[in-house]
Amino acid sequence: MKDWNTRVKYVDHLSVLEIISRCSTSLLAFVARDIYSYASSRGMKRKPSKCKELRIDFLQCKPSDLPPLQMSGSVIEQVSSYKLLGVHLSHNLSWSIHCDYIVKRARKRLYALRVLRKSGLPPADLIQVYCSLVRPILEFASPVWAALPTCLVQLVEGVQKSALRIILPDCSYESALVSCGLPTLLARRDEACRRFISNIKESGFLSHLL
Repeated sequence: MKDWNTRVKYVDHLSVLEIISRCSTSLLAFVARDIYSYASSRGMKRKPSKCKELRIDFLQCKPSDLPPLQMSGSVIEQVSSYKLLGVHLSHNLSWSIHCDYIVKRARKRLYALRVLRKSGLPPADLIQVYCSLVRPILEFASPVWAALPTCLVQLVEGVQKSALRIILPDCSYESALVSCGLPTLLARRDEACRRFISNIKESGFLSHLL
């Protein structure tokens, strides 16, 4: 990765990925111009203010700085992270921003578990509520970002620990998992990745990538 310089350009719902080798020039400015011309010729409006540029750069020795992208005379804003199809991509290819985002969203829904538990809902129903309202947030597109460092694994897993502490306050996390018949979120992500790779191998459409 240190020998490549990557720039990702988003034009509304259109994304363009360019990989620039060492000491090469970028053609992305011409690509952005062609995209704008193509859209304009077909009556499609593009607002440069809604377009963002995300640079992924691991070069230690840069021959020169890349010029800012422009569209219709306006400079495209450069960002350090971008939300694409519900997943936050970062300029350093870290998943910390995405994990912080999903953890905050999921923890807000734990309030429903607290209210329902105070209302006398049995643990079996509380588990269904958790699996339906909270856990999907923590697992959306998980095969994309499943390779997490230990600190982020613990951050995401902490939401399920909090949920089970609400449902079974007198049990440890390990005991609560057994009582509820739930695996850890890490185990579920690993299984999701295995299913994803298995489906690719069986479909044949992307099997050549493996």
